[in-house]
Amino acid sequence: MGKRVAIVGAGVSGLASIKCCLEEGLEPTCFERSDDLGGLWRFTEDVEEGRASLYNSVVSNSSKEMSCYSDFPFPEDYPNFVPNALFLEYLRMYANRFDLLKCIQFKTKVCSVTKRPDFATSGQWEVVTLHQGKQNSATFDAVMVCTGFLTNPSLPLDSFPGINTFKGQYFHSRQYKHPDIFKDKRVLVVGMGNSGTDIAVEASHLAKKVFLSTSGGSWVISRVFDSGYPWDMVFTTRFQNMFINMLPTPIVSWLFAKKMNSWFNHENYGVIPEDRVTLREPVLNDELPGRIITGKVFIRPSIKEVKENSVIFNNTPNEEPIDIIVFATGYTFAFPFLEESVVKVEDGQASLYKYIFPAHLQKPTLAMIGLIKPIGSMIPTGETQARWVVQVFKGISLLPPPSVMIKEVNERKQNKHNGFGLCYCKALQSDYIPYIDDLLASINAKPNLFSLLLTDPLLALAVFFGPCTPFQFRLTGTGKWEGARRAIMTQWDRTLNVTKTRIVQNSPSAFESVLKLFGFLALLVAVFLVFQSSQFKKKGQISFSTLRNISVQVSTAYKQEQIMAKRVAVIGAGVSGLSSIKCCLDEDLEPTCFERSDDFGGLWKFTEVSKDGMTKVYKSVMTNVCKEMSCYSDFPYQEDYPNYMNQEKFWNYLQEFVEHFGLLKYIRFKTTVCSVTKRPDFCETGQWDVVTETEGKQDRAVFDAIMVCTGYFLNPNLPLESFPGIHEFKGQILHNQEYRTPDAFRGKRILVIGLGNTGGDLAVELSRTAAQVFLSTRTGTWVISRISDWGYPFNMMLTRRWKLFMKKILPASFLNWMQERTMDKRFNHENYGLSITKGHRAIGKETPNGGAECWNLSLGSFLLLFFFFFFFCHQPLILLPIDHLIATDEIDNHEGEELLDERRRTLGSPRPPADPLRGTRIHLPSHRIPRSRSRNRGRQRRPWARAAPRGPAAAAPLPGAGPRTPPPPPWGLTPLAALGQHHVHLKTPKFIVNDELPACLLCGTITMKTSVKNFTETSVVFDDGTVEANIDVVIFTTGYIFSFPFLEEPLKSLCTKKIFLYKQVFPSNLERATLAIIGHITLTGSILAGTELQARWATRVFKGLCKIPPSQTLMAEATKKEQLIERGAIKSPSQSKSDFISYMDEIATCLGAKPNIPFLFLTDPRLAWEVFFGPCTPYQYRLMGPGKWNGARNAILTQWDRTLKPLKTRIVSDSSKPVSKSLYLIALGAPVLFASLILTYKSSFFLKLVRTNLKFPLS
Repeated sequence: MGKRVAIVGAGVSGLASIKCCLEEGLEPTCFERSDDLGGLWRFTEDVEEGRASLYNSVVSNSSKEMSCYSDFPFPEDYPNFVPNALFLEYLRMYANRFDLLKCIQFKTKVCSVTKRPDFATSGQWEVVTLHQGKQNSATFDAVMVCTGFLTNPSLPLDSFPGINTFKGQYFHSRQYKHPDIFKDKRVLVVGMGNSGTDIAVEASHLAKKVFLSTSGGSWVISRVFDSGYPWDMVFTTRFQNMFINMLPTPIVSWLFAKKMNSWFNHENYGVIPEDRVTLREPVLNDELPGRIITGKVFIRPSIKEVKENSVIFNNTPNEEPIDIIVFATGYTFAFPFLEESVVKVEDGQASLYKYIFPAHLQKPTLAMIGLIKPIGSMIPTGETQARWVVQVFKGISLLPPPSVMIKEVNERKQNKHNGFGLCYCKALQSDYIPYIDDLLASINAKPNLFSLLLTDPLLALAVFFGPCTPFQFRLTGTGKWEGARRAIMTQWDRTLNVTKTRIVQNSPSAFESVLKLFGFLALLVAVFLVFQSSQFKKKGQISFSTLRNISVQVSTAYKQEQIMAKRVAVIGAGVSGLSSIKCCLDEDLEPTCFERSDDFGGLWKFTEVSKDGMTKVYKSVMTNVCKEMSCYSDFPYQEDYPNYMNQEKFWNYLQEFVEHFGLLKYIRFKTTVCSVTKRPDFCETGQWDVVTETEGKQDRAVFDAIMVCTGYFLNPNLPLESFPGIHEFKGQILHNQEYRTPDAFRGKRILVIGLGNTGGDLAVELSRTAAQVFLSTRTGTWVISRISDWGYPFNMMLTRRWKLFMKKILPASFLNWMQERTMDKRFNHENYGLSITKGHRAIGKETPNGGAECWNLSLGSFLLLFFFFFFFCHQPLILLPIDHLIATDEIDNHEGEELLDERRRTLGSPRPPADPLRGTRIHLPSHRIPRSRSRNRGRQRRPWARAAPRGPAAAAPLPGAGPRTPPPPPWGLTPLAALGQHHVHLKTPKFIVNDELPACLLCGTITMKTSVKNFTETSVVFDDGTVEANIDVVIFTTGYIFSFPFLEEPLKSLCTKKIFLYKQVFPSNLERATLAIIGHITLTGSILAGTELQARWATRVFKGLCKIPPSQTLMAEATKKEQLIERGAIKSPSQSKSDFISYMDEIATCLGAKPNIPFLFLTDPRLAWEVFFGPCTPYQYRLMGPGKWNGARNAILTQWDRTLKPLKTRIVSDSSKPVSKSLYLIALGAPVLFASLILTYKSSFFLKLVRTNLKFPLS
């Protein structure tokens, strides 16, 4: 029995080995060649020979609950995935807690471990060490080697022809420390393991271009798994392990591939494994898909040849210029202090029984700890190995004879599989739970589930169905820990508490929404039955069939005098200004664009310095809308452009647009517009005086029309008065307008106030360099990833007309429930401190996905619901008198005629000359009332929300509303379906687009906080009472204030209020519609597409080809709305985003370019299917009407090709797919068929027996 044990290495396995020896009464001596413990987890700037090396940004791949020592949980405030510095601190806490330091000899190198002459009988070893140049020799009864396998880099340069001629820099990933060396370089990372993908992703934030070369591909898993829980706490359970091991390997591989592809389609992204049956160790990376879809990382196949300054890849003819090559080609493990006869390594494998004991030794007194790659955490694996090893050293646990062990080792080397469960491609890989259970069984510490079920059912359920945390290994047997049960029962509390740093009370229950849904369906059935039983033809009422066929009188509308605008001034040469110039040229107008900077692009032209009135983006900004949804409608992106792009790539697209249509000659750069004033004869001519200044010289010119395209990112909103004590704060204060790069904030503690798109982006970017980032939000938000299901751009999956249709007919409670369920599928927002505060949580029908709800509804579900509503609500569309709709505040006065004309065009009916129905009251079934569901909650019924009165009462003023405006012209009747359009303002939830925020919260680099209560000199107090001290920087991401300083009053003030802009374009107070505000919108989709359509419509209005209502009508309606907003009766449109599809269709209707889907289904079914069921891309608004583009159809039918083109940079044949669905059905169908045959046989035997005994026939 060994008494003195030599332990080589003081890393995670070495510390566990010391503790296990002490627990069993052995005398351990640990030799560590460095000056500190921690092994791999101790970061140093220099690479030390013989010691594992890691880069500064390394974060654990296993969550803290799964990767802790089995009797020493991580502190509760540690993030779920632990950065290397905190991990090292945990190891020090472990060593101090169990007094392990006394057993470690630092700065001591093990030179050799050899057998003693009497090894056959004593099993002892001679250990020679070197300390400060002095050698020492000692005899030990046993040796535990804990050096790991990440010390000897594998650098197979012979496999890369031409590498010796390469003039750039190349090195192994072991030498990598910081990403600064990649700045503005073209980088190639060879090898797609965890290190390779980490380095590629990190380099992509600084490098000019990054390529990731892989020969075999890999499955990629995010740390943020289902509902935001750590991946290994969901994936590694006993129940799931048992279920997997019961299924045939082909089925398991198919299910595994399906699960992996549910995040993003690995084949479309070029990373799919060539061998999809044999499992290779998955790659843990949260950012890789996002970096691929944004064009920051390019996947390439293996290298064919390396040249002096470039690389040629297999199956790709083009050379790629390369500056730096990083070889992330793994490691080879070797033990230079051991004789080859003791442990021989061949083909990356050693003859070790249970991956621990050399099988051929006469005495089992040497053990290799941690020489394994489990699909799980290394710490509990190494600890369990050490617990078993010390039992073997003591003679308590016995090993089988060497012959048996050698036979088992040889079988494992052959890597034969039994046909069930997962099949691993390397001998070092092992199934985590079965391997540890096998070791625990040897020391009687394997949890007995049956016994637990009888004695402690709650614990048994947690052990079987919950994550297989290391605490389970201390429930019984040798090394039992009394705190194990409590640790298991509270493991989810420790997991969630660290992310729940912002608590929102009274979160609504989804169960209530489900009850509302069933209640709505029951009500629908009841109303249908009542509807069917009555004829709806009482006295004073008109039937629906009669109503649809009666002619409607419409008074002569206001006819605006056609003004042929010849010269148009365009203010601003950003995305809106460029489209305005082109639209003017399309309509034969003469545009002159004034741009105060020296280049076009506006917001998207990055500069290091932001001048007054010239807001620019920060350097790392990415588009939030994919390229197919955010292009000009007749100018698609090139197919090799990434789906989401940075500011440089986006500006290149604008440059191509300018050059293609020759717009540059119409732009006057370095010209500031000083004033825009009406001409004295404006009422007759509609002309404007424009004063400009170029290089100190003023100029004046007369223009027939003005298009203001300055955007709304000019004047930062910095509400310092809302933050008590802010003036006492001694740190740095800035608005996000001043932010450019994160370099200036390295090592600082930063507070970001405001959780919009900019706030989320800045917090994530700063978390890579800052010491800690706090993100303060008052209301919370929903967080959407650019990558939707299967890896497609989220805009293209969600911005669809059929979803908009479903949203109009489904109850809001159901939509709310579905949307919350879908949003929380990626990660639970409440657990991450992002849930929306009560009062802001109601989910309306506008989202940033371009008009579609963020809820998953399959096409089959849509068709089912459609037919349900068709059969239950098959009556014709109900039409309401326009004065009734205005009185109930459902639509604007001036919108009725357009809606009616649209309905007439759809039905093919002529404009009627008379209005016999005006003032007729129509009784409607309650389930068809177009009431805004969320708008009226919590308020009493408005006294004016009744049917319009007839006779003298019609002119009576509304209570408290001031004098009643004159009744509008009889625009006619409007379809009820139109009430689901843009003009019904619903409560809009808050959304941001961010791919990395959940992972940053899970890893602890960002901490969510409530709103700020007050500041002190160096700290911040939050509303929940928590205090964060030593804050260095406060960044306000609090938005911008609209301003048009060149306009005169009252026009300047009116233009800042959306309610005084007709369809958010034309000011309501102008006698002549010759001034348009382009881009003063906040859409749930692409602003570029919206502004282009605005410009197309505005130029048609300038020419007199499209009409708008008179200014008196517009001002009366806007004034009425303003009064209602001030009284809180309705919500200001400036506080919410407009639905993308609804708004685009509304403007397109005015323009005459809205796609006629029924007509398309008759003439071009394939195109109609794409238009209705596919993404609502801008090309749809070029299919017909003014500005029709002949390439629109082809652009729509090929939009998915352009989407996938930049992703599929590595093509893998389909021959190695794990299993087809037919094989899957056969595999499942065979047992069912067998069972059916048995039942049939048994039934036949029973019938025969009955006939024989009862003596009567059975039919």
